[in-house]
Amino acid sequence: MPQLKYLFENVITPDYRILRGKTIECISLIGLAVGKEKCINDCNEIMQEFVKTQVDFENLGYNDPQISYFIGAWTRICQILGKDFEQYLPIVMGPVLKVATFQPELTVLADNDTDVEEDDNWEELNVDDQTTGLEEKASACSMLVCCAKELKEGFVNYVEETTKLMIPLLRFNFHKGIRTVAAESLPYLLDCVKLRDNDYACQLWQYMNKELFKAIEIESDHEVLGELFLSLSKCIEILGVLSLTGNELKELTIILDNHLKKHFERSNERAEKRHDEDYDEETEEEMVEEDACDAYILTRLSNIIHSLLITYKDSYLVYFDTLVPHFNALIQPTRSISDRQCALCIFDDVIQFTGAYSHRYSQFFLARMAESLADSSPEIRQAAAYGFGVMGRNGGPVYAHACAEALPLLFTLISVSDSRSTENNTATENAISAVTKIFKYNNSYVDNLDKLHQVWFSWLPIHEDTEEIPYVYDYLCDLIESNNPIIIGQNNSNLCNVINVFTDAFAKSSIEVNSVIGQRMMLILQQIQTANINLPLTSTSLLQNIFSTHIVPPRLAPTVDQVYRNNDLINQSLQLVPYILLSERSLQILKKCDKANDTKNDIIQHIIERMQVIEITVDEKRLKYCSIDGISYKSSDDTYILQINKELFEDCINAFNQPMVLNKAKLRLVISICHEFIHHKIHKYLLNDKWSKAPIAFLKGQAELW
Repeated sequence: MPQLKYLFENVITPDYRILRGKTIECISLIGLAVGKEKCINDCNEIMQEFVKTQVDFENLGYNDPQISYFIGAWTRICQILGKDFEQYLPIVMGPVLKVATFQPELTVLADNDTDVEEDDNWEELNVDDQTTGLEEKASACSMLVCCAKELKEGFVNYVEETTKLMIPLLRFNFHKGIRTVAAESLPYLLDCVKLRDNDYACQLWQYMNKELFKAIEIESDHEVLGELFLSLSKCIEILGVLSLTGNELKELTIILDNHLKKHFERSNERAEKRHDEDYDEETEEEMVEEDACDAYILTRLSNIIHSLLITYKDSYLVYFDTLVPHFNALIQPTRSISDRQCALCIFDDVIQFTGAYSHRYSQFFLARMAESLADSSPEIRQAAAYGFGVMGRNGGPVYAHACAEALPLLFTLISVSDSRSTENNTATENAISAVTKIFKYNNSYVDNLDKLHQVWFSWLPIHEDTEEIPYVYDYLCDLIESNNPIIIGQNNSNLCNVINVFTDAFAKSSIEVNSVIGQRMMLILQQIQTANINLPLTSTSLLQNIFSTHIVPPRLAPTVDQVYRNNDLINQSLQLVPYILLSERSLQILKKCDKANDTKNDIIQHIIERMQVIEITVDEKRLKYCSIDGISYKSSDDTYILQINKELFEDCINAFNQPMVLNKAKLRLVISICHEFIHHKIHKYLLNDKWSKAPIAFLKGQAELW
């Protein structure tokens, strides 16, 4: 690096332009390889050299070899420095925009137009991506995309000018790479301004979307069309329900409908060619390539429908009705693997994001999805298994019977001899997750659940499907915490297997120790370790190893790990796991209630001993929820309200009157709640006079009774 910097700083005469360009290219490539931490000073020195030498970018021609090297290097340095590159925008944006606005002096002639003006300054040529100036223009446009992506709101002052540049390039006929980059830029530009001004982002989108729709209608190159589809799907997700009006949704549906019709037309043409007398291996190779192109386009088109369903949920179904016949045709067993996979994934999305409303289409997909669980293609089995998983988790009671009927098929898929092979494992783990979701969320038609739990536990651990693994281990934690006799085993005999599954998950990074699920698992392992249970020596060694490998404060300190933005997710979480809200205000309340004069840290430490922390963002307000035996506090501005599950509170009241009405599991829970009441002295403030002394009296009675 020192030698390279010396070259760049000293080789400045015109004769050495290529050498200087290659030098900064080399510097930036090395920087990209070693990362920001090691090369930040070198990158800053190089950028400052541009300021010091005051390179005359205005007089650098498009054919100057330095300009393409400079732009490529700046792009890489922007990737390296991230937001720290913002300070150099005034240096680089002038030359980058100049090159990006380059217009080739070309005109497009019809095939039969041979009358070219007799002028020595013009020549007839076939334009390709290497035509002088076009490649530099493409590089400059790519850098603008990089700046918008990396700098976000730091690029906002250049968004309007960049947008006006990019929109016409969506139909730039001379270079497909430039059209691709123009499409790629749009969501990043929207994201830049949305972070600062949502209204302006909507205005900018109104300028973008009409041209984007037109480009999608006329684009013939499959790579560019795929990028246009992807760009539109990202823009929809960025702007949400404000992205498209009813009329625009109709227009988009017509566009998608036309592209799906073209997909079938091209497929039919290839089928006919395969029966031609001229059909040979070379023809087949061409058609295989065309099949791959069509599969790519169909995948990108599916991205748009995925984004529409995420954004508009069941209100999009009135438009989706038009497209259903196409996906019904694609899901038929005679179609290609890519066609069937796409259709299954679309119906998976419909179930996941519209819930019970999706049942209106069940006649089209339910039987095919069940058949697909036994398909020879692992991609098809995976998509089908995922579908039954979302039926279980999101479908509601209307899918309860279908979920129960799918269980034998899922069990068969999981149990075949080669289900854990490299090729089949992802489909298998999706099926295990699907069974898990049915057991947890939609088991009303499932018989002998405890016996099925025994088989289910035998499938663990799982390692590969990172999106599905948390559902499986979360449910396992539920069963352990509820003292499920199948999972715990008689006289805790199965705990050694639980330890094996948990430690294996940590060892193979299937679950990160600092994740929410990981912390929950660590808490269970700590409780096992301190419960004086007679464990085999191997299990004891595993526990010692896990706690020596992972530094965990006593009783598990809270870890802020995930940010959730979905109200439904929060509601589901609160139903499944009891939480307590801890804030400065509630800490002060607890402090005032505590006559033992505990310090704030004492109170925090006590609560830390019994909880996990996750951070949830709702309507731009941050709330921290911590699990703790059945009590929760809810924050609303300055109000802090104690919340207890209604059924649980009734159990508490009944227990205060008739202690024996509860089973032992609930009795332990009520005792724990009373403990928390008394520890913080909050029962005097949060229960009315009738019950203010009840927790203490209840505990005394239980102590005598037991």
